[in-house]
Amino acid sequence: MRVASAVFAAIFLVGAPAASQPRPSGSTASVTLYTCRDGATVRARYPDAVTAVIRYRGRIHRLKSATSADGVRYVGDGLQWWTKGLTRGAISPLPAGETYARPGVECVAPKP
Repeated sequence: MRVASAVFAAIFLVGAPAASQPRPSGSTASVTLYTCRDGATVRARYPDAVTAVIRYRGRIHRLKSATSADGVRYVGDGLQWWTKGLTRGAISPLPAGETYARPGVECVAPKP
């Protein structure tokens, strides 16, 4: 499973700058709308440096940051949301007891 996750991470992150990803803070954090390749949408808000609150498939999920080689990876509530920069992400189901999800569906947001 870790090899597949590492391969996904390498593919997902190719060509991305190594700079850290800024996140809005406070309760006034703006919402970013990502459109995914499968037609789903992810509405994401980042209220602090370790939390992503996303609306995905009609449900709200509160995710916490997790170890990531690059980008920011959030997990919780049976999901993994892995972002790179402010415009790229990937959403995946995260089975109970697993650390990393299989490669997910790529999502993009308009450039700010």
